[in-house]
Amino acid sequence: MDADCDLMATREMRTRPPGKPGVTGSFVGIGSTLISATILILAAIWGAHLHHQTWDATEPIRFRGDITNAYNQGRRSAEVGLWDTYDKVAATSRKNREGRIDYSLDYPPLRLAMAHYWYRWTSEKFPDVKDWQNTRQFNSPLLLMNEVLLAMAAAATFGLVHLARRWQAKHRLGDANPTFHTGLIASAIGAALVWLSPPAMLVGFGWPQWDIAVPAFFLTSLFLACRNAWVLAGVVIAIGSLFKGQTLVGVPLLAIWPIVAGRPLAAVRFLIGFLLAAGVIMTPFAMHKGHSPARSEIVWFGLAGLLPWLLGIARPRAGNIRWFWWIAPAAIVVAVCTMAGLIAAWLIGAAIGGAAAILVYILAQKLPWRHQLTLPALGLVVAIWSTALLSDASWNWLKIGILWGSDHYQAMVMGAPSNLAAILPQFQVNRPSLVAFTCPDWLWSYEVTWKALLRSIFVIGSVMCAIAMGIHYRRRNPAFLLAAATCWLLFVTFPAQIHERYVLYPAIASACVIAMGFGWTMMHIAIALIAVLPVLHGMLGAGQHALFLADTMEPGFGARLFQYVRVTHPGMGWALITITLVCLWKSMDLRRPKVLKESPGA
Repeated sequence: MDADCDLMATREMRTRPPGKPGVTGSFVGIGSTLISATILILAAIWGAHLHHQTWDATEPIRFRGDITNAYNQGRRSAEVGLWDTYDKVAATSRKNREGRIDYSLDYPPLRLAMAHYWYRWTSEKFPDVKDWQNTRQFNSPLLLMNEVLLAMAAAATFGLVHLARRWQAKHRLGDANPTFHTGLIASAIGAALVWLSPPAMLVGFGWPQWDIAVPAFFLTSLFLACRNAWVLAGVVIAIGSLFKGQTLVGVPLLAIWPIVAGRPLAAVRFLIGFLLAAGVIMTPFAMHKGHSPARSEIVWFGLAGLLPWLLGIARPRAGNIRWFWWIAPAAIVVAVCTMAGLIAAWLIGAAIGGAAAILVYILAQKLPWRHQLTLPALGLVVAIWSTALLSDASWNWLKIGILWGSDHYQAMVMGAPSNLAAILPQFQVNRPSLVAFTCPDWLWSYEVTWKALLRSIFVIGSVMCAIAMGIHYRRRNPAFLLAAATCWLLFVTFPAQIHERYVLYPAIASACVIAMGFGWTMMHIAIALIAVLPVLHGMLGAGQHALFLADTMEPGFGARLFQYVRVTHPGMGWALITITLVCLWKSMDLRRPKVLKESPGA
């Protein structure tokens, strides 16, 4: 009897017009919408209250070194000028005791800009204050920014879970189109788990640091890519990468999986968006005062890239005017550059204009209109980056703000992360520069350090995740989200020199896997709980743990909590390694998804 009812319901949903649910489906849709709205509203109110309370409760154990450093970096950039900061740092840097250059600045451009404007804001609001203050009002811009970033991550999680649940419904219903309410409850739960995430509260409102930006920008970019907004996805993750350099981990992932999924043009559009946003952001840092000629040349390079697209809107096909695509843009750029007296830009402008004209003409004849909108971005990418490469641009923003941050530490671990790199010192491996093994002479005589070995494990695992993402996406399998989260698990589990705060990345990214069912929801909760331990260890060890929650809990609670948390390091790393390998194994399960049996509205 039940089987007959299920068959009749399936036939009804197959025969109804797409997007128009039946009577029962309408009631289910209204109920799902109300339940999901209630979950989101309650989570938003409760979460905002907990974020506020986290700042107050963690005052005795606040890690003040990071936020004080941000304030000092903002002061320095305000004194020397934001655009000139990297060049000034490079000119005044000195070598440390180990003979390595110490720049004392590892902030990417957007993070430096954040510190710069925060210092200027505090100078206006608190004119008599000269040093960082441990008050909510003094740090309110940074706390508000973390609030926005966490809301951004929650919204992206909602969208990704909703998309994955609709994939599941399509597999179950065959050719029927799932309605909007399909998966709303699961999506709301996923967003609530991110908004109420304990490690996010500790890192974002207790520490505080700005690591929430990494999963926020990555998940948003991933959602935009799934919605076919590839250029915008590249723009978003470029902004995140120039705010927190660790976001760059997601760039190869988003560039590889569309190729595996049979959409190489999507990867090209993504890279165009990434290079466009990165170029626009780096321009004032690379082409400031001493590089003023480059700012003039970029105008003509921009015309060289944009003009062929503007002239090609009509997409002329008459053979007698094809020569116009080859000559006119280059001629116009050459004429303008000559009249402006930019002799140095004459040949460069002609070459770029001619090359862009040829490229745009070829693409305009083959691409649909919606893809042609990518061509102006391509022209600007060519203009900006060719200007930077061919002119006297400064690259200190890249060398200091991005690259130096991953090389200036020589310790195996930073802080108290419980991962493989933290376990290895128990086996007499306490420096990443130690040689792990030497390749035989007949193969390739080369010494492989532990840092290179651990990083290679991560890189190989990331490529496997990207390949799995492409295959799962092509089959519309929710395991696509598991593969994306596994990449961040690999990032915090295997490489050396990982901070304890970085466990926050998979703790937020893994919230998307609740689309795969209850068991994976428990897996996300386990990852989030594991991520709390190293963060608490770092905060309790650096602060006055005896005063932590002394008013609300029994005396000595903080000291006892520190003792409990301390014994989990680094042994908890074995649990993290196990979870990572399980997630990697399930991500590489490339079998087609099974037919579901439950209702798609859950």
